[in-house]
Amino acid sequence: MKQRDITQPHRVSPAYVHERMQRGHDLLLVCAYEDDEVCRQIGIEGATSVNGLMQREGTLDENRELVFYGRDPNDGVPIERAADYLRYYRNVKVMSGGFQAWTDAGYPTVGSRAPR
Repeated sequence: MKQRDITQPHRVSPAYVHERMQRGHDLLLVCAYEDDEVCRQIGIEGATSVNGLMQREGTLDENRELVFYGRDPNDGVPIERAADYLRYYRNVKVMSGGFQAWTDAGYPTVGSRAPR
């Protein structure tokens, strides 16, 4: 895979992510941790883990929208992970507020039946 110049990832709101997922946009939501157990604990419906993303590398278009998320607004891991992926993908973002902001907004998580 060709390496690109690195810039800072854009931040997007949970509402932006939820709306794009609901409308069927080609967005891949990624839990920013390598630990699959952590990703299961903060699972968002339709999201994959970093390990899942790594398995798909080479099959994703460089323009595919990737949005990384973490546990909460103070977590720097999603920003670091997104910056790493900006070397190879053009449309990499970070969801502001992470899983905490997602659940505060009442959006569905793994195991939930409907937004709260």
